Amino acid sequence: MFEDVFQHLLGPDWIIVKEGFQVVFKWLGEFIKIWWWVALPFIFYYLFRKVYLWRLKKQWGRQQKAKILQIKMPEEVKRPMKAMEQVFSHLWSLYSSPDFKDKWLEGKGYPQFSVEIASRAGKISFFIRYPEGLGDTIKSIFYSQYPDLELQSVNDYTKNVPQKIPGNNWSMWGAEIKSTRDDFYPIKTYQQFFEQVPETREEKKIDPLFSLLEGLTKLKKGEELWIQLVCTPITEKENNWVSRGKERIDEITKIIKKGQKKSILRRAFDEFFFGISSGEPVESDSQEDRKKISYPLEKEMEAIHEKISKSGFEVYLRTIYLGKDEVFFKPRVTIPINFFTGLSTENLNGFRPSGKTSVDFSWFKKKRVYIKSRAFFDQYIKRARPGFPQADNSFVLNPEELATIFHFPSKGGIISTNFERIQSKKSPPPTNLPTE
Repeated sequence: MFEDVFQHLLGPDWIIVKEGFQVVFKWLGEFIKIWWWVALPFIFYYLFRKVYLWRLKKQWGRQQKAKILQIKMPEEVKRPMKAMEQVFSHLWSLYSSPDFKDKWLEGKGYPQFSVEIASRAGKISFFIRYPEGLGDTIKSIFYSQYPDLELQSVNDYTKNVPQKIPGNNWSMWGAEIKSTRDDFYPIKTYQQFFEQVPETREEKKIDPLFSLLEGLTKLKKGEELWIQLVCTPITEKENNWVSRGKERIDEITKIIKKGQKKSILRRAFDEFFFGISSGEPVESDSQEDRKKISYPLEKEMEAIHEKISKSGFEVYLRTIYLGKDEVFFKPRVTIPINFFTGLSTENLNGFRPSGKTSVDFSWFKKKRVYIKSRAFFDQYIKRARPGFPQADNSFVLNPEELATIFHFPSKGGIISTNFERIQSKKSPPPTNLPTE
């Protein structure tokens, strides 16, 4: 049909055009047949690069050794939560950017550490895991803010359970915790936790960690629940979360200004056509309406500015509940989930579980759950990045946000006694410690 149309339009010249097209397509086909492989590196460049870096980093990671310190606190922690924020601010100084050779030939990554909370049969412990060789730096940072702490080198607590879980009469459930919005939006931090005292009608600060720790003390023998925050100090070079935050602030500023200009035009319109002067009540209502619109935007802008003004850590967050089959009680998983949900805000940022070891469809459900659970457990004990070949569930937290999740509570807030504390100080901290 198309050939008849072209023949009618072109007349005798159609034969020449047809033969020309045949020659061109034949030549193109021969060219593709011979040289098709040349395009492969360009088509798969991004994937090849990711796989290459992933393999290098995996090899480099196997060569790295890590140490774990158990953090034991005194009977009464008198330092404010701001002290833990200072600890994380100092830990950001571990930042080190690999050069071209380190990254592309050796697979060297950014130095990272993990802070972890573990409850074993209701007994709660705090840990920090760090690259070998940074022990003195880590200790000096903690002692500078908490001189009464005891930092004890211990074996990895994850090795105290069978290493092939689920199995060996052990069951487990795990999940990665992901932020609900962009990195530059903050979560609810310790600065915002207050409760009203009925007797005095005054507000006092409450510890956001109490609800989590109280739940962790309820675990029975044979049950364990772990929480892990793997943190990597970053700059704008690795994640442009600061630039994106500033862009959002600029957008909000334009929205507010646009609303103000609209209000001015409306006032002129009302006065010209209806004779309503700016001093009449309806104009006051207009100002109130404008405040209702601009106030939440101004608070959002203020919150974003507050977060991006501090240093940042790339974080991936996990929680895992495991126990012997006879005592495994899956509803325990709500203990950490409820805690992280409590750090969420309606109009800013928050947390939600992602990458869970459960499955949505019933096809081969038992086998799929088993495979996901084994992979998740392996990632936890290796403190590995979730996702291949990069972390899809990572997000950025600043020192204030990290301190909200991980800090040392005072004994007065913990009802249970199953909490590891120092009964007597063994030795004072080193004297040559850095100060704030």
